[in-house]
Amino acid sequence: VAACQATPPLPPPAPVPAQAPDPDSVMLSQWLGEADAALRLSAQEARVQLASRQDGSTTPAQRYRVALLHQQLGTWNSWALARDTMRELRADQTLPPDVRRLAGVLESLNQYRINAHQQRTELHKTLAEQAELVAQQQREVQALEEKIRSLTNLEDSMRQRRDEQDAQP
Repeated sequence: VAACQATPPLPPPAPVPAQAPDPDSVMLSQWLGEADAALRLSAQEARVQLASRQDGSTTPAQRYRVALLHQQLGTWNSWALARDTMRELRADQTLPPDVRRLAGVLESLNQYRINAHQQRTELHKTLAEQAELVAQQQREVQALEEKIRSLTNLEDSMRQRRDEQDAQP
């Protein structure tokens, strides 16, 4: 009968050296976090934060933060500023590809807002023009109705006079 042989215990696995996080991923995470925080701001809160900024917004991260605040203001001009800044960041080859893609998505968002605003403005203008046209046509209809009433009254008067003249011997 074979005896069980004791096998020596395996050595513990060598510890995996901790790797520093990928700087590109860290940057993307930070920028996504800033975008999330900015999207939660009201226009008034964004305006206050913009007013409190004293820096020249020269680094890409600073320009990004300012653009995020501008896009929250809710005006055509602020969206255009945000779009243009995001376009510049998207083209900045010193930024990681994922960060540039994020800037591109936010550029598209702001362009969409600009386009939607322009479409609403054009629709409101068209609606106002149509409302004026309807009002003008209603005035014309009323004028025609008044003319028809006047003609009917004139006809009635003429018929009444003719009847009176015919009734006289």
